[in-house]
Amino acid sequence: MTTINSEKMNTENKNRLLRKLHAVCSNMGITADERRSMYEQYGAKSSTQMNENEIEDLIHHISGKVQNNNNRTDLLRKRVIAVIFNYYNLKKIEVSIDYVKATATRASGCKSFNAIPDAVLNNLYNAFLDKNRNRISVTNIDNRVDEYLTSSN
Repeated sequence: MTTINSEKMNTENKNRLLRKLHAVCSNMGITADERRSMYEQYGAKSSTQMNENEIEDLIHHISGKVQNNNNRTDLLRKRVIAVIFNYYNLKKIEVSIDYVKATATRASGCKSFNAIPDAVLNNLYNAFLDKNRNRISVTNIDNRVDEYLTSSN
C-alpha cells in the first residue's frame, strides 16, 4: 500500500514540476522547437520522458537566465543613474531621480526609462562617463591657469 501512495505522490510532484516548466517556458517565450531541443539535452523527446531531477534542473537553468539578465539590467540602470547624477553634480545643478531618468530617456530616444535596452544603457553610461571626465579635465586646467595667473601678478 505504501508503494502505491509513494508512486502517486511522485506522479503528482512530477505533474506539478511539468506545469511549472511549461509556465516558465511560456513566460520566456520559448517555442515548442526550442523546448524539444532542450529536452534532447536530457536524452528525452518530450518533457514527460524526463525524471523529476532533470525537470527541476531545466527549470533552474531557465529561471537562472532570467534572473541573471534582470540583475544585469538593474545594474546597468543603477550605473546610468549614478553617472548622470555625477554629471549634474559636476555642473553644480541639483536634480531629482525623476529628472535623471528623464535625461536618460531623452538621450536614449526610448519612451520610458525601463524600456531602454541593455546596449543603449551601456552606451549612455560610457557617454556620460566621458562627459564627466572631460569636465574634470577642463576644471583642472582652469584651476592651473588661475593659479598661474594669480602667482605671476
